[in-house]
This record gives sequence, C-alpha cells and structure tokens, in this order.
Amino acid sequence: MTVAEAGRGIEAIRQVLGDYPLERWFAAVGIPDTEEELNWHAFLAHSQDMQGFRADFFVGVPHGKDEKSEPFTLKALGLDVGELAGVWQDLVEQFGPEHEMMRLYGGRGGLQNLERDLAALEYDAPWHQAVLEQEGQSRPIIWRGVPRGHRYLGAIQNCGLRRWGRVLTALLVNSHKLREFDYSFRKYLKESCVAFFGDRPYVDAHFPSLDFVSPRGSRSLEEFLCNQIERDFHNVGPELAAYMICDWLLCLWREGKITFFNSFKRDARHMGFCREHGVPLEKEEFVSYLRGAGVDVPSRVVNEAIWLSFERGS
Repeated sequence: MTVAEAGRGIEAIRQVLGDYPLERWFAAVGIPDTEEELNWHAFLAHSQDMQGFRADFFVGVPHGKDEKSEPFTLKALGLDVGELAGVWQDLVEQFGPEHEMMRLYGGRGGLQNLERDLAALEYDAPWHQAVLEQEGQSRPIIWRGVPRGHRYLGAIQNCGLRRWGRVLTALLVNSHKLREFDYSFRKYLKESCVAFFGDRPYVDAHFPSLDFVSPRGSRSLEEFLCNQIERDFHNVGPELAAYMICDWLLCLWREGKITFFNSFKRDARHMGFCREHGVPLEKEEFVSYLRGAGVDVPSRVVNEAIWLSFERGS
C-alpha cells in the first residue's frame, strides 16, 4: 500500500466517523452485560444474521433498537433460548435421530421439511390459529398458550420465509447446546473465560472486566472466544462468531470496564468500503492500520460508522 493510498483510506474513515459519531448510535448498538440482552441480541439475533436474512427482525430485537418490531417475532411469542431448546428436544424425541434431522432440515427443501415436522409435533394442547384481516391482507394470529413448536412454525409462516431452513434449524440446535449453561450465553462466555485463564477464582472476581486483547500464549482471550463459539455452535463461521461478542465488548469498553477490543463484523458493506478506499481487507491488517494511523477507537466503532454510511446513502 502506498502512502497516498493509506492517506486516502484514513481520510475516508475519519469522514464516516465524523458523520456518525459514537454518541449518536452507541445506545442502540451496544449490548449490555446481562443474561437477557446477551441471549436475545448477541446469541439469537447476531448468530444467524446474514445477507438476505434479517435475524434481528425475526427474533424481535431490530438492529437500532428504535426500529419497529413485528408482532409475530420470537420475542413477542415468548420463544426465548429455553423455549427454542425445548422445540429442538421435542423434534428429536418425536422424529430423531438428531444428525439426520440436521441434514434433512439444512439441505435442499429443508425449510419445508422443518415446517412439516413442526406442524406434526404432538402436544396435549391442540394447534389454534385465527386469521386477522389487516390492510387488505390475511395474517395468522398465534394465540397465547399454543405449544412452543407450533409457535415457532407460526413465526416462520408470519415472516413469509421460503428458505433458510439451515438458519432456522441452527437457532434451535444452538439454543439446545446452551442447556448445560442454564440457557445463558453469558454463562457460556464466562465459562469459556475460565477455560482460557485456567483460574476460576480470578474470573469469578473480575468477569467481565478482563484483558481481551493481550496474547496469552498464541492468542488473546478475544480470539479464543471467537474460536470457541465457531467450534461449539452450528452454522456460525468466523465473521458471525466475532459479531456475537463485539457489541457486548463495545458496551464494556464504553463503560470503562475493559481497555480495548478488536472484534467487528466484516460484512459485505465493510469489505466494499475497504476496496473502494484502499483500506486493508484482512481483520488483523485493518486493526493495525487503524492503530498505526492514530485512530484511537476500537475497530467495531469504525465498522459501524461504515455500515451507517451505506444505510443512509452517504
């Protein structure tokens, strides 16, 4: 990279930071260090958020919490991590084995297979559904008290999804994997920190105010968490693993509980900006590029400012 290219990239970055300063969007993006916020936002909404599928809207916690949420989301229907884990358990008990179901739901025609089995789940309570005429369109109403598997099917049908069987299955499978952590992503993160440091009393005393960036052996705590998440959860790659912790770390950083962090979501908008302005594409190089230019905020701040510049058409 030439000096001129480096200067052009930094100028573009400082421009978007100036247009969308941290104070204007931090409250809407940062994820507070609570079990509820981490479960809904970091675990459910961020773990399967990808181009073409707005997981935040399906879950019911839109990116930018001032955005209006639909009434038939997972959150509105009471389908939290524990309930979603229960849906998967119901499916396994009635239609297993588990590995065959994951293949069936994740392949071609997977959504149709998942919908068929959700509808066929047998519960003591019957399936109830009514239709609401609204703005010239018929929309199902999911009654309270409807069994969890049928509520999940109702959420899928209300969103008008025609594919994404692999994603919708992952939400169930991954929720079930949290059962050994009392269905708490926060507890999962804490236990992973214990595994990294090998010192439970230390983590118990300081979590989450830990050093996430200094190497310990070959990697930092932040890198270790991303690797663990990618290993442990279905349909979660390196970009989504980073996205599952970066806004939690952003909140900790803003509150002064940690000194710094490097995670961010390297999505298509971020990559497009980097290519356009001659900014390094690789994560490690991008972080070093910012630090070398004296940009003293975490890369996630720049990353969100880039996203907003696309969102608002600047």
